[in-house]
Amino acid sequence: MVATYQEIQTERPIMTDIWEFRKKYYHGENEYEFWASMIREADDLCRRHKNNEFLCQMLLVCMGDTEDRWRKASGLDFYRKDPLKSVYESLQKRLQGRG
Repeated sequence: MVATYQEIQTERPIMTDIWEFRKKYYHGENEYEFWASMIREADDLCRRHKNNEFLCQMLLVCMGDTEDRWRKASGLDFYRKDPLKSVYESLQKRLQGRG
């Protein structure tokens, strides 16, 4: 079944925010402020959209992908401690709290 007009109108701002976030944080940087800014913005977006599960999950995917590409490009050991672990855990707890 195709999405209704109302469903599209509801999801359009979510998809727009995901896309803008993805573009802004596509390339990781070797600067603390880059990662801190990404985490703050993801948290702000989740709050703004009332912890919409789809949005929060997509932001986690975007952050993980940015981190993966940055690690590979930087030649870092892929399996070392995850610097985004706290944000993943925070967003996961928020999503679980909805249930």
